[in-house]
This record gives sequence, C-alpha cells and structure tokens, in this order.
Amino acid sequence: MDFLKYALWPAVKVRLTYWWWVVKYDGKKNIPPDVVFGRMAASMKRTSDNLVQALRTFPPDMDEKEKAKFMNLLLEAGALENEVQKIKMKKLTEGEKTKA
Repeated sequence: MDFLKYALWPAVKVRLTYWWWVVKYDGKKNIPPDVVFGRMAASMKRTSDNLVQALRTFPPDMDEKEKAKFMNLLLEAGALENEVQKIKMKKLTEGEKTKA
C-alpha cells in the first residue's frame, strides 16, 4: 500500500494534471507559463516545509554526514524556491512592459 501511495500515485497525479492542462488549454504549447510556475512554486514550498518539519524530528543517533546532507537538501530546496520566484517575477515584469 505504501508503494502505491508514495511511489506510484505522485507519478500518476503529475501525468493526469499535465493531460488535464493539455485538454483545458487546447494543446500542450498553449499551457501558460504562469500555471506551470505556480505549480512549481507550490511544490517547492511544500518540499521546503516538509524538510523543515523533518529537521525538527532529527533522530539523536544521526551522524554528522547525514545531518550535512540533509542541510544541503534544505538549502537547495530554498534556492530552487527562490529561483522559481525570480522567474515568476521576471515573467510578471515582462508582461507589464509589453502592456505599456
């Protein structure tokens, strides 16, 4: 049951969401970047929150190498979240420039 919940279902969910967008926006080339970046930003936020929650429950017998690896993951998730936000802001400012 855990295999279905944690390994199979996320892959199915992503593909179903993608094909829903293809149907909704009349083709894969018509999917707005804002929709994709919005979903990516939400995913990065959830990942970062989950890593912070995991940080609170470190086992006491965890060695320094594992802690360093975990902290690197947390920093990478934060950096990716920042990059998505920068791209989103860049898209918004480009959209405002074209309207003006």
